[in-house]
Amino acid sequence: MPTPYSPSGRVGSNTFLLLIPMLASAGLLGAVYGVAMHFIPVMIIDAALVIGFVFASGWAAQIVLRVGKCRSPAFAIFYGVLAGAVAIALSHYVVFELSIRNLPTRPTFMQYLDWRVKTGWRVGRGSSFGRGMHIVGSLVWICWTAEALMVLIGSALLARKQTSEPFCESCERWALRSPLTFSAPGLSAATVERMRSGSLEEILSPPLSEIDHVRSQLRYRVRTCPSCQASNYLDLEHALVTTDKKGKATESTTRVGPTLQLAPEELEAVRQLGEDISAILAAKLADDAQPSLDQPQAKRS
Repeated sequence: MPTPYSPSGRVGSNTFLLLIPMLASAGLLGAVYGVAMHFIPVMIIDAALVIGFVFASGWAAQIVLRVGKCRSPAFAIFYGVLAGAVAIALSHYVVFELSIRNLPTRPTFMQYLDWRVKTGWRVGRGSSFGRGMHIVGSLVWICWTAEALMVLIGSALLARKQTSEPFCESCERWALRSPLTFSAPGLSAATVERMRSGSLEEILSPPLSEIDHVRSQLRYRVRTCPSCQASNYLDLEHALVTTDKKGKATESTTRVGPTLQLAPEELEAVRQLGEDISAILAAKLADDAQPSLDQPQAKRS
């Protein structure tokens, strides 16, 4: 029976060497974010900027962890929080500099914070003309705290996600190669739910009678080490395509169970399942292409 993949907890030496570039990248992202937040006082755009900032800071940490070959979830969370903290600090510093640039005397940062809490800012339509929502006093601290928590937690979770990617410890390489991918369309929701347990017996023996050309698919993806090709891992993903009233199709995907480590015989069984499903789909296509026996045939002249 395959075992769910679990990161080894090791930290590559390059992870430490890449700390300075990561902090520089996070600081640059924070500076850009600070400039955007200062000059765009539109609430909906500011909300989008915060979400984008969360993903950008987490992305900076992910790149460092991937290149540095870090497989420690705890260390990844630390790097994610560190990247988010530096980005937040630089964003506030940039806003501080932009806000005081026309003042005759330069206040301290603490004086600026006190002034900002007392005066607040306006957001929304008409904010440039003294209208819009006025955020002042304790609301300023609440907004700053919520922003910081979103960035710190979001970047930490995104950084930790990198360590969940399968890694070949023998070759010290991420299992990025995908030599085998196929889909099992038509499986019922009950069948997909049974597979979440990670039981290989359930995964390798879906009811083939349910296979059909429909918009619900269970996707199988095997990932392997690009060097030795001996470390193999299986991911399952359920994809569902829905159509709205305007006819626009939207696909939603969810993971099904954990990533599984495969032994050679288990990999061969997954490969055989893919061939069986392909044969069933090909037979169904051939049946659909044949004219029905009940349908009258056109007379020959």
